[in-house]
Amino acid sequence: MFPRASCIGLGLLVLSSLGVFLVARKSGNLYPAIDRGHIYTYIGSDYPLEWPIPSLNTVHMSLENSLHYAFDTTQGRAEWNTTLPSGGALVYLGPHKRPFTLGMLHQIRCLGIIREILDDFYADDSPNAKVDRPHLARHCMNYIRQMVLCNGDLRLENVRAAKGKRLTVPEVTHTCKDWSAVYAAADDNFHELKLVHR
Repeated sequence: MFPRASCIGLGLLVLSSLGVFLVARKSGNLYPAIDRGHIYTYIGSDYPLEWPIPSLNTVHMSLENSLHYAFDTTQGRAEWNTTLPSGGALVYLGPHKRPFTLGMLHQIRCLGIIREILDDFYADDSPNAKVDRPHLARHCMNYIRQMVLCNGDLRLENVRAAKGKRLTVPEVTHTCKDWSAVYAAADDNFHELKLVHR
């Protein structure tokens, strides 16, 4: 197990990198539009940039400080274990069932890894604790940081006080893509794969 000072240092490094990281982009699209008429082979680079799920509407999500998803309780662990579809973070696409992960599922998996690391950190001070955890934590924290920047949510959130800790009001409704459609499509993909491999 790494000393708490190392974890604090890692946290400060991640926080400082949040302020430094800038994404510069010229006007216009960085990526070509998905050609819905093209039949992709899923060989080499011949695959779409996004998984074209036809029924991905927008939904509203009200944020709240939930008692669920605690990192260090039996119930919280069980809840975190249900945050991925039945096939995990992978989907298998194309005629040869090439494995891919979706950005959303990669992000959820990384949050699960961070939860496990926090659980281990506070539960086990022995020198035999899992040594690969700091590497996974660095990867996941950096990945989640970049995805937050990439999604660029500009929804205004009220601040409780202009001075002091400036805590934001958690009860805010955001407009999101319908994640339940992604889960349903990923579950269908997994069950279809199981039928193929019978």
